[in-house]
Amino acid sequence: EVGAASDDIRLTADVEIAGEAFPGRPGFFKQEAIDADDYSGVTFLTDKRDGETYVEAKDFRSFLVYKNMDLTGCNAFECAMSAPSGDVEILLADNKTGKVLGKTGGTGTGSLTKFTSFTCDVAAEAGLTELRIVFTKQTSLKWFRFYTV
Repeated sequence: EVGAASDDIRLTADVEIAGEAFPGRPGFFKQEAIDADDYSGVTFLTDKRDGETYVEAKDFRSFLVYKNMDLTGCNAFECAMSAPSGDVEILLADNKTGKVLGKTGGTGTGSLTKFTSFTCDVAAEAGLTELRIVFTKQTSLKWFRFYTV
């Protein structure tokens, strides 16, 4: 679509693009938290110490969604996460079915920018999954990956 503004479209055309179909995001590659396809209740920030980006979830209603995650062969999860106090936990779920794939957490790091590694087992099925990461409190997430133990 081409136009003077989003509400003033003056020309449209169908375009065919030659190429390979997108096979999905390999779960075993490190995924930057800011690369979410959908989200709610989060802010995208940059760590002043190392220049890396991260997501800060505001509360228990915050979530991130990553479409086309290929978790074939993955049975574990790791992430760099931080929380100011108390226990911290995130849930990993299939966004379409609501099935919980795993949850990780532990004691908070005392800061929203002091990241540490958290891991957990996951029950992922082969093929593409629409992954939803659900936060249970104010938490920061820098990156995550799935792997095989």
